[in-house]
Formats: sequence, C-alpha cells, structure tokens
Amino acid sequence: MIRSALMNVMTAAAMKAGRGLKRDFGEVENLQVSVKGPGDFVTAADRRAEKTLFEELSRARPGYCFLMEESGAVEGADKSHVWHIDPLDGTSNFLHGIPIFAVSVALERDGQIALVAVTKPGHAPWFDLPGGAIDPGESESQALVREFGEETGLKVAPGAFLGRADQFFINTDGQPFNNRQALFEAIFEGEAPQLKIEADHELVWAPPLEAAKKLRHDSHAWAVIALTRRRV
Repeated sequence: MIRSALMNVMTAAAMKAGRGLKRDFGEVENLQVSVKGPGDFVTAADRRAEKTLFEELSRARPGYCFLMEESGAVEGADKSHVWHIDPLDGTSNFLHGIPIFAVSVALERDGQIALVAVTKPGHAPWFDLPGGAIDPGESESQALVREFGEETGLKVAPGAFLGRADQFFINTDGQPFNNRQALFEAIFEGEAPQLKIEADHELVWAPPLEAAKKLRHDSHAWAVIALTRRRV
C-alpha cells in the first residue's frame, strides 16, 4: 500500500510503541497498576507507550503540539498541527489478558473543516460534509470512514458522535427527500489518494465559521458549530 510521508511517520511511531506493548502484554500480571477513575486504569505499559510516541513524533515533526491521553496537552511552536494520542486504546482488555487493543494516533491540522464541493451537470456546485449512505453490513462509523476516503482521498478515524438529524431537501432530480443522518467528528490520519473514486467531489478546507456558511444543509452547519463549541 502506498503511504504518504506523514502516514509513514505515524505508522513507524505506532509500530514502535506497539512492540513495547506486545512485550508488556506477555507480562501483564507484573505491571504496576494505578487507579485513574472508576473502571479506568493506567498501566506502566500505557505510560511507556505514550513516552515512545511523544519522542518519535517529536523527532519526526519538531514543534507540533500534542494532546495525550495520560500527559494532557503539550504546547509546541507550530500551533497549526496537534498530535492526538491514545497510547493504549483498550486498557481494560489489556489488563484482563484479552489481545484486542490498539495504539491510536491522529493529527489535527489548522483547526479547519473538510468539505466536499459537489459538481453535477446543469447545477451550480454545492458544499456538503463528506459522507453518504450506509452499505449493507456496515456500521455508521464504518460508512463514515469509507465515504470520507471515496469523496476526499483522506484516511480518517471516527471521533466524537455529535448527534442525529433529519434534513428535508429537494435533490437535483427535483425529488423530495428526508435524509436521516448520524453526525460524527472525523479525525484526520493522513492522505490516501488511492481511496478517492468520486470524481465529482472535490476536497475543500475551510475555517469553521466559513464552513457553516457554505454548507448546503442546515444539519451539516449545525454539526460544524456543535464541534466548534466542544473545542472552546
């Protein structure tokens, strides 16, 4: 699979942290465990993995900011890029000897919103949030990841669930539709141009307020504002 330089950086850091977690998983009964909250434990392995990720990503991209599960926020000189790190996603499984856990790394860039400019013959372009119908057998979050890639050529991970909305509109054929939507934050993981297959969708980046003004559907504009309010 062809990866961008950014994806190579993220993958290398996650693999190095993952190797440490794999070693610790084999000795899980010896780990020092402290309580962070009800049912939520922090392990020595968790902290070591986060340290590895911080060191590797800082070396590869000096100056980027960090928002980490254990250590919190670390300011950098480059305020436009923020690494989001969960070094051990699946702590409970790890502690109970269940081999289903992951290293999660994502990069936020410029605090901007990804839109798609949709062009159809005989119609003026309009702007939507990336996304679309759920294919048979898919979950809502799986559909988000697939549709985002097909429309924009970006690899994302599902983030916070923002809410649900019904949006009545008239489509390009003049037919009325009630579009039932699940709205999520999408966390940017890297560029993946091989995923893009929808030629009439063009990726456009916009600041939140400009995005809310441009979007065709009120429900999409609401989602942008809801996400912005979470970040304040």
